[in-house]
Amino acid sequence: MQGPGTHRQRSTAQAQGRSAEAQRARVLAHLRQHHRLTTIEARERLNVLHPAGRVFELRARGHRIETLWRTERDAAGNPHHVAEYVLMPGAAEVSQ
Repeated sequence: MQGPGTHRQRSTAQAQGRSAEAQRARVLAHLRQHHRLTTIEARERLNVLHPAGRVFELRARGHRIETLWRTERDAAGNPHHVAEYVLMPGAAEVSQ
């Protein structure tokens, strides 16, 4: 059985961490710091399971993000053809 505040606390944490807005913020912060992000990195390090969708949304907000294609291995060592997103100079400074 859950206590009175348990559901609200979990919902708040989920909204902050799992929402599209929170995921966009993590992707954008990573790109600003490292300039590059692959699909596998986004999933494994940032907990963003659909990075292409988040990048699409960031582009719609004016951020210049290019896509390159490369082969990268996942944590199990299996090769995958994945996107590598690159933040280009002049990206918009708008809210996520």
